[in-house]
Amino acid sequence: MRTRILIVLLFLLIPCVSSMRAFAARKTSVSELSQLLQSLHEQKKTDEQVAEQLKNVEPGEQITMAGLNRMAANIPGPLTVEQLTILKNISAFLPLPASDVPALAAPDVAAQKALVAKIASYVTGVFVHLPDLTVQKTTLRFSDNPSSYMQDFRVAQGNGTLTGGPLRNVVGNHIRYLGRTSVVAESAGGVERIVSGQNKKVNDPQGPIAWGEFGPILGILLQDATANGSLGWARWDQIGGKQVAVFSFSVDRKNSHYAVNYCCFPNYDMSGGHIGPSQTIVDWKPFKANEPYHGEFFVDPLSGIVLRMMTQIEPKTTDFVHQEDTRVDYAPAVLGGKAYMLPISATVLTNVVITGEGGGQSYTEVRSILESSYSKYQPLGSK
Repeated sequence: MRTRILIVLLFLLIPCVSSMRAFAARKTSVSELSQLLQSLHEQKKTDEQVAEQLKNVEPGEQITMAGLNRMAANIPGPLTVEQLTILKNISAFLPLPASDVPALAAPDVAAQKALVAKIASYVTGVFVHLPDLTVQKTTLRFSDNPSSYMQDFRVAQGNGTLTGGPLRNVVGNHIRYLGRTSVVAESAGGVERIVSGQNKKVNDPQGPIAWGEFGPILGILLQDATANGSLGWARWDQIGGKQVAVFSFSVDRKNSHYAVNYCCFPNYDMSGGHIGPSQTIVDWKPFKANEPYHGEFFVDPLSGIVLRMMTQIEPKTTDFVHQEDTRVDYAPAVLGGKAYMLPISATVLTNVVITGEGGGQSYTEVRSILESSYSKYQPLGSK
Protein backbone atom coordinates (compact mmCIF):
# COMPACT_ATOMS: atom_id res chain seq x y z
CA MET A 1 0.00 0.00 0.00
CA ARG A 2 2.83 2.39 0.84
CA THR A 3 4.37 1.87 -2.62
CA ARG A 4 1.04 2.53 -4.33
CA ILE A 5 0.63 5.78 -2.40
CA LEU A 6 4.15 6.78 -3.42
CA ILE A 7 3.41 6.24 -7.10
CA VAL A 8 0.16 8.18 -6.91
CA LEU A 9 1.81 11.12 -5.17
CA LEU A 10 4.72 11.26 -7.58
CA PHE A 11 2.66 11.17 -10.72
CA LEU A 12 0.27 13.81 -9.48
CA LEU A 13 3.34 16.02 -9.88
CA ILE A 14 4.42 14.38 -13.14
CA PRO A 15 1.76 14.20 -15.89
CA CYS A 16 1.94 11.75 -18.06
CA VAL A 17 10.90 12.35 -24.76
CA SER A 18 15.15 10.10 -31.24
CA SER A 19 15.66 8.31 -27.85
CA MET A 20 18.42 9.36 -25.45
CA ARG A 21 21.74 7.60 -25.83
CA ALA A 22 21.51 3.86 -25.21
CA PHE A 23 21.89 2.52 -21.70
CA ALA A 24 22.21 -1.10 -22.81
CA ALA A 25 22.87 -3.14 -25.95
CA ARG A 26 19.40 -4.69 -26.19
CA LYS A 27 16.18 -2.74 -26.05
CA THR A 28 13.65 -3.77 -23.43
CA SER A 29 9.91 -4.13 -24.04
CA VAL A 30 7.32 -3.00 -21.51
CA SER A 31 6.49 -6.65 -20.79
CA GLU A 32 10.17 -7.47 -20.19
CA LEU A 33 10.54 -4.46 -17.89
CA SER A 34 7.54 -5.63 -15.88
CA GLN A 35 9.01 -9.16 -15.65
CA LEU A 36 12.35 -7.74 -14.51
CA LEU A 37 10.71 -5.80 -11.70
CA GLN A 38 8.74 -8.87 -10.62
CA SER A 39 11.89 -11.01 -10.61
CA LEU A 40 13.81 -8.46 -8.53
CA HIS A 41 10.87 -8.21 -6.15
CA GLU A 42 10.82 -11.99 -5.70
CA GLN A 43 14.58 -11.87 -4.99
CA LYS A 44 13.84 -9.28 -2.29
CA LYS A 45 16.21 -6.73 -3.83
CA THR A 46 16.40 -3.35 -2.10
CA ASP A 47 15.21 -0.08 -3.60
CA GLU A 48 18.82 0.93 -4.32
CA GLN A 49 19.63 -2.41 -5.98
CA VAL A 50 16.55 -2.27 -8.23
CA ALA A 51 17.31 1.33 -9.22
CA GLU A 52 20.86 0.34 -10.18
CA GLN A 53 19.48 -2.44 -12.40
CA LEU A 54 17.14 -0.01 -14.14
CA LYS A 55 20.02 2.35 -15.00
CA ASN A 56 21.14 -0.32 -17.48
CA VAL A 57 17.77 -0.61 -19.22
CA GLU A 58 17.11 0.94 -22.63
CA PRO A 59 13.37 1.08 -23.40
CA GLY A 60 12.28 -0.30 -26.76
CA GLU A 61 8.62 0.70 -26.43
CA GLN A 62 6.68 3.60 -25.01
CA ILE A 63 6.04 3.27 -21.28
CA THR A 64 2.66 4.75 -20.42
CA MET A 65 1.05 5.64 -17.10
CA ALA A 66 -1.19 2.59 -17.42
CA GLY A 67 1.89 0.40 -17.84
CA LEU A 68 3.56 1.95 -14.79
CA ASN A 69 0.45 1.45 -12.68
CA ARG A 70 0.50 -2.26 -13.51
CA MET A 71 4.07 -2.44 -12.18
CA ALA A 72 3.31 -0.60 -8.91
CA ALA A 73 3.17 -3.70 -6.69
CA ASN A 74 6.80 -4.56 -7.54
CA ILE A 75 8.29 -1.09 -6.99
CA PRO A 76 10.23 -1.05 -3.69
CA GLY A 77 10.75 2.70 -3.20
CA PRO A 78 11.53 6.21 -4.45
CA LEU A 79 14.87 5.47 -6.12
CA THR A 80 13.13 2.94 -8.35
CA VAL A 81 10.37 5.47 -8.99
CA GLU A 82 13.01 7.97 -10.11
CA GLN A 83 14.50 5.55 -12.64
CA LEU A 84 11.09 4.50 -13.96
CA THR A 85 10.17 8.17 -14.40
CA ILE A 86 13.35 8.71 -16.41
CA LEU A 87 12.63 5.63 -18.54
CA LYS A 88 9.07 6.82 -19.14
CA ASN A 89 10.34 10.14 -20.45
CA ILE A 90 13.08 8.58 -22.58
CA SER A 91 10.47 6.29 -24.15
CA ALA A 92 7.94 9.05 -24.88
CA PHE A 93 8.80 9.13 -28.62
CA LEU A 94 8.84 5.35 -29.08
CA PRO A 95 5.90 3.33 -30.44
CA LEU A 96 3.39 1.75 -28.11
CA PRO A 97 3.53 -2.00 -27.55
CA ALA A 98 2.06 -3.70 -30.62
CA SER A 99 -0.83 -5.06 -28.57
CA ASP A 100 -1.95 -1.49 -27.82
CA VAL A 101 -2.05 -0.25 -31.43
CA PRO A 102 -5.33 -0.48 -33.40
CA ALA A 103 -5.08 -3.02 -36.22
CA LEU A 104 -6.97 -0.96 -38.80
CA ALA A 105 -6.49 -0.28 -42.49
CA ALA A 106 -5.34 3.19 -43.51
CA PRO A 107 -8.09 5.50 -44.79
CA ASP A 108 -8.21 6.01 -48.55
CA VAL A 109 -6.48 8.98 -50.18
CA ALA A 110 -9.64 11.08 -50.30
CA ALA A 111 -10.30 10.55 -46.58
CA GLN A 112 -6.69 11.40 -45.76
CA LYS A 113 -6.92 14.67 -47.70
CA ALA A 114 -10.19 15.54 -45.95
CA LEU A 115 -8.59 14.95 -42.56
CA VAL A 116 -5.55 17.09 -43.48
CA ALA A 117 -7.99 19.88 -44.38
CA LYS A 118 -9.61 19.52 -40.94
CA ILE A 119 -6.21 19.73 -39.25
CA ALA A 120 -5.39 22.91 -41.17
CA SER A 121 -8.78 24.42 -40.34
CA TYR A 122 -8.34 23.69 -36.64
CA VAL A 123 -4.76 24.92 -36.36
CA THR A 124 -5.13 28.10 -38.40
CA GLY A 125 -8.71 28.92 -37.46
CA VAL A 126 -8.82 27.95 -33.78
CA PHE A 127 -5.60 27.06 -32.01
CA VAL A 128 -3.37 29.91 -33.14
CA HIS A 129 -6.08 32.32 -32.01
CA LEU A 130 -6.24 31.19 -28.39
CA PRO A 131 -7.07 34.04 -25.99
CA ASP A 132 -4.34 35.52 -23.82
CA LEU A 133 -4.03 33.56 -20.60
CA THR A 134 -2.10 32.77 -17.44
CA VAL A 135 -1.10 29.27 -16.36
CA GLN A 136 0.71 27.50 -13.53
CA LYS A 137 3.70 25.71 -15.06
CA THR A 138 5.48 23.06 -12.99
CA THR A 139 8.70 21.56 -14.36
CA LEU A 140 10.72 18.58 -13.16
CA ARG A 141 14.34 18.51 -14.33
CA PHE A 142 16.66 15.54 -14.77
CA SER A 143 20.24 15.50 -16.07
CA ASP A 144 23.47 13.50 -16.21
CA ASN A 145 25.54 16.65 -15.68
CA PRO A 146 28.36 15.43 -13.38
CA SER A 147 29.11 18.95 -12.12
CA SER A 148 25.65 19.54 -10.72
CA TYR A 149 24.66 19.07 -7.11
CA MET A 150 22.26 16.19 -7.54
CA GLN A 151 19.33 15.72 -5.21
CA ASP A 152 17.68 12.70 -3.70
CA PHE A 153 14.37 11.73 -5.28
CA ARG A 154 12.03 11.39 -2.33
CA VAL A 155 8.42 12.08 -1.60
CA ALA A 156 7.68 13.85 1.66
CA GLN A 157 5.04 12.01 3.63
CA GLY A 158 1.69 13.68 3.69
CA ASN A 159 1.91 16.30 0.96
CA GLY A 160 3.47 14.61 -2.08
CA THR A 161 6.20 17.21 -2.59
CA LEU A 162 9.60 16.24 -3.95
CA THR A 163 12.35 16.86 -1.44
CA GLY A 164 16.02 16.06 -0.99
CA GLY A 165 19.46 17.37 -0.18
CA PRO A 166 22.58 17.62 -2.34
CA LEU A 167 24.62 14.51 -2.97
CA ARG A 168 28.40 14.93 -2.97
CA ASN A 169 30.92 13.10 -5.12
CA VAL A 170 28.40 11.94 -7.69
CA VAL A 171 30.00 9.62 -10.24
CA GLY A 172 28.80 7.88 -13.37
CA ASN A 173 26.91 9.07 -16.41
CA HIS A 174 23.32 8.32 -15.45
CA ILE A 175 20.47 10.80 -15.53
CA ARG A 176 19.31 11.93 -12.08
CA TYR A 177 16.61 14.14 -10.65
CA LEU A 178 17.75 17.75 -10.21
CA GLY A 179 14.76 19.57 -8.86
CA ARG A 180 11.40 21.17 -9.42
CA THR A 181 10.30 24.67 -10.36
CA SER A 182 6.81 26.13 -10.34
CA VAL A 183 6.02 29.45 -11.96
CA VAL A 184 3.05 31.46 -13.12
CA ALA A 185 3.41 32.21 -16.82
CA GLU A 186 1.34 34.36 -19.10
CA SER A 187 0.80 33.87 -22.81
CA ALA A 188 -0.01 36.89 -24.96
CA GLY A 189 -0.24 36.10 -28.66
CA GLY A 190 1.19 32.67 -27.86
CA VAL A 191 4.44 34.08 -26.47
CA GLU A 192 5.24 32.91 -22.95
CA ARG A 193 6.57 35.16 -20.20
CA ILE A 194 7.25 34.25 -16.57
CA VAL A 195 5.42 36.64 -14.25
CA SER A 196 6.03 35.13 -10.81
CA GLY A 197 7.49 32.14 -9.02
CA GLN A 198 10.82 30.38 -8.96
CA ASN A 199 12.36 31.42 -12.26
CA LYS A 200 15.70 29.62 -12.14
CA LYS A 201 17.15 26.38 -13.43
CA VAL A 202 17.78 24.24 -10.34
CA ASN A 203 21.44 23.53 -11.21
CA ASP A 204 20.49 22.76 -14.80
CA PRO A 205 23.07 23.15 -17.60
CA GLN A 206 22.46 25.27 -20.68
CA GLY A 207 18.82 24.75 -21.54
CA PRO A 208 16.09 25.81 -23.96
CA ILE A 209 14.30 29.13 -23.68
CA ALA A 210 10.47 28.91 -23.69
CA TRP A 211 8.73 28.75 -27.06
CA GLY A 212 5.09 29.36 -28.09
CA GLU A 213 3.40 26.14 -27.10
CA PHE A 214 0.14 28.05 -26.60
CA GLY A 215 -0.28 29.19 -30.21
CA PRO A 216 2.45 29.79 -32.77
CA ILE A 217 4.22 26.43 -32.66
CA LEU A 218 1.43 24.35 -34.25
CA GLY A 219 0.94 26.96 -36.96
CA ILE A 220 4.68 27.04 -37.68
CA LEU A 221 4.88 23.25 -37.92
CA LEU A 222 1.88 23.04 -40.25
CA GLN A 223 3.20 25.86 -42.45
CA ASP A 224 6.65 24.28 -42.72
CA ALA A 225 5.29 20.80 -43.40
CA THR A 226 2.96 22.11 -46.10
CA ALA A 227 5.74 24.15 -47.74
CA ASN A 228 7.96 21.07 -47.74
CA GLY A 229 5.17 18.92 -49.18
CA SER A 230 5.83 16.27 -46.58
CA LEU A 231 2.65 16.06 -44.48
CA GLY A 232 1.26 12.57 -45.00
CA TRP A 233 -0.48 9.61 -43.43
CA ALA A 234 1.62 7.58 -40.95
CA ARG A 235 -0.58 5.14 -39.02
CA TRP A 236 -3.40 4.62 -36.56
CA ASP A 237 -2.44 4.91 -32.89
CA GLN A 238 -4.13 5.49 -29.56
CA ILE A 239 -4.03 7.98 -26.69
CA GLY A 240 -5.64 6.98 -23.42
CA GLY A 241 -7.39 4.06 -25.08
CA LYS A 242 -8.94 6.21 -27.83
CA GLN A 243 -8.15 5.78 -31.50
CA VAL A 244 -6.18 8.63 -33.10
CA ALA A 245 -4.83 9.30 -36.59
CA VAL A 246 -1.13 10.10 -36.97
CA PHE A 247 0.34 12.26 -39.74
CA SER A 248 4.09 12.62 -40.12
CA PHE A 249 6.18 15.38 -41.69
CA SER A 250 9.80 16.29 -42.39
CA VAL A 251 11.18 19.79 -42.95
CA ASP A 252 14.56 20.66 -44.45
CA ARG A 253 16.71 23.58 -43.31
CA LYS A 254 15.63 25.78 -46.23
CA ASN A 255 11.95 25.65 -45.27
CA SER A 256 12.39 25.48 -41.49
CA HIS A 257 11.07 28.20 -39.20
CA TYR A 258 11.64 26.05 -36.11
CA ALA A 259 13.78 28.29 -33.93
CA VAL A 260 16.12 26.67 -31.40
CA ASN A 261 17.20 29.09 -28.67
CA TYR A 262 19.49 28.01 -25.81
CA CYS A 263 21.30 30.09 -23.21
CA CYS A 264 24.20 30.33 -22.81
CA PHE A 265 27.56 29.06 -24.12
CA PRO A 266 31.12 30.35 -23.64
CA ASN A 267 32.99 32.03 -26.46
CA TYR A 268 36.74 32.09 -25.66
CA ASP A 269 39.03 34.93 -26.74
CA MET A 270 42.77 34.49 -26.16
CA SER A 271 44.61 37.81 -25.77
CA GLY A 272 48.06 39.00 -24.73
CA GLY A 273 51.29 37.13 -25.54
CA HIS A 274 54.25 39.06 -26.99
CA ILE A 275 53.48 42.39 -25.35
CA GLY A 276 52.01 41.24 -22.08
CA PRO A 277 50.69 38.32 -20.08
CA SER A 278 48.27 36.11 -21.95
CA GLN A 279 44.72 35.82 -20.70
CA THR A 280 41.48 34.19 -21.71
CA ILE A 281 38.34 36.29 -21.97
CA VAL A 282 35.04 34.42 -21.91
CA ASP A 283 31.96 35.96 -23.46
CA TRP A 284 28.73 34.03 -22.87
CA LYS A 285 26.33 33.94 -25.82
CA PRO A 286 23.11 32.09 -26.63
CA PHE A 287 22.89 29.50 -29.39
CA LYS A 288 20.17 30.34 -31.92
CA ALA A 289 19.37 28.53 -35.17
CA ASN A 290 16.53 27.41 -37.41
CA GLU A 291 17.02 23.65 -37.55
CA PRO A 292 15.67 20.99 -39.94
CA TYR A 293 13.36 18.58 -38.15
CA HIS A 294 10.76 15.85 -38.44
CA GLY A 295 7.69 15.11 -36.39
CA GLU A 296 4.13 13.89 -36.05
CA PHE A 297 0.62 15.19 -35.38
CA PHE A 298 -1.73 12.92 -33.39
CA VAL A 299 -5.27 14.02 -34.24
CA ASP A 300 -8.89 13.21 -33.52
CA PRO A 301 -10.01 11.41 -36.72
CA LEU A 302 -13.45 13.03 -36.63
CA SER A 303 -12.61 16.67 -35.90
CA GLY A 304 -8.95 17.07 -36.91
CA ILE A 305 -8.13 18.51 -33.47
CA VAL A 306 -4.48 18.00 -32.56
CA LEU A 307 -4.17 15.93 -29.37
CA ARG A 308 -0.36 15.58 -29.40
CA MET A 309 2.55 16.91 -31.39
CA MET A 310 6.11 15.61 -31.46
CA THR A 311 9.21 17.07 -33.09
CA GLN A 312 12.87 16.02 -33.31
CA ILE A 313 15.47 18.40 -34.71
CA GLU A 314 18.24 17.28 -37.10
CA PRO A 315 21.17 19.52 -36.11
CA LYS A 316 24.62 19.75 -37.62
CA THR A 317 27.38 17.97 -35.74
CA THR A 318 29.05 21.36 -35.19
CA ASP A 319 26.01 22.80 -33.39
CA PHE A 320 26.08 23.25 -29.62
CA VAL A 321 22.71 21.48 -29.43
CA HIS A 322 22.90 17.85 -30.59
CA GLN A 323 19.34 16.86 -29.68
CA GLU A 324 16.02 18.50 -28.95
CA ASP A 325 13.02 16.16 -28.94
CA THR A 326 9.75 17.77 -27.91
CA ARG A 327 6.36 16.28 -27.15
CA VAL A 328 3.31 18.30 -26.14
CA ASP A 329 -0.03 16.75 -25.14
CA TYR A 330 -3.28 18.72 -25.28
CA ALA A 331 -6.60 18.26 -23.47
CA PRO A 332 -9.81 20.26 -22.91
CA ALA A 333 -9.56 23.04 -20.33
CA VAL A 334 -12.05 25.74 -19.40
CA LEU A 335 -10.86 29.30 -19.88
CA GLY A 336 -13.23 32.17 -19.16
CA GLY A 337 -16.21 29.84 -19.19
CA LYS A 338 -15.32 28.37 -22.60
CA ALA A 339 -13.60 25.06 -23.37
CA TYR A 340 -10.33 25.07 -25.32
CA MET A 341 -7.74 22.45 -26.21
CA LEU A 342 -4.70 23.54 -24.21
CA PRO A 343 -1.32 22.00 -23.31
CA ILE A 344 -1.48 19.74 -20.27
CA SER A 345 2.06 18.37 -20.42
CA ALA A 346 5.31 18.79 -22.31
CA THR A 347 8.44 16.66 -22.37
CA VAL A 348 11.74 17.83 -23.83
CA LEU A 349 14.86 15.66 -24.27
CA THR A 350 18.09 17.53 -24.94
CA ASN A 351 21.72 16.70 -25.57
CA VAL A 352 23.85 19.83 -25.34
CA VAL A 353 27.58 20.28 -25.86
CA ILE A 354 29.17 22.19 -22.98
CA THR A 355 32.51 23.70 -24.00
CA GLY A 356 35.15 22.68 -21.49
CA GLU A 357 38.41 24.00 -20.10
CA GLY A 358 41.41 25.19 -22.11
CA GLY A 359 39.79 27.69 -24.44
CA GLY A 360 37.24 25.26 -25.82
CA GLN A 361 39.71 22.50 -26.74
CA SER A 362 37.52 19.88 -25.06
CA TYR A 363 33.83 19.46 -24.44
CA THR A 364 31.27 17.44 -22.54
CA GLU A 365 27.83 16.35 -23.73
CA VAL A 366 25.07 16.76 -21.16
CA ARG A 367 21.73 14.98 -21.49
CA SER A 368 18.69 16.49 -19.82
CA ILE A 369 14.97 15.89 -19.46
CA LEU A 370 12.44 18.64 -18.78
CA GLU A 371 8.93 17.50 -17.91
CA SER A 372 6.31 20.22 -17.50
CA SER A 373 2.68 20.18 -16.48
CA TYR A 374 0.16 23.01 -16.95
CA SER A 375 -2.77 23.83 -14.67
CA LYS A 376 -4.94 26.64 -13.29
CA TYR A 377 -5.63 28.31 -16.61
CA GLN A 378 -7.13 31.79 -16.31
CA PRO A 379 -7.86 34.57 -18.83
CA LEU A 380 -5.08 37.16 -18.75
CA GLY A 381 -6.01 40.02 -16.46
CA SER A 382 -8.52 38.05 -14.38
CA LYS A 383 -8.18 37.78 -10.61
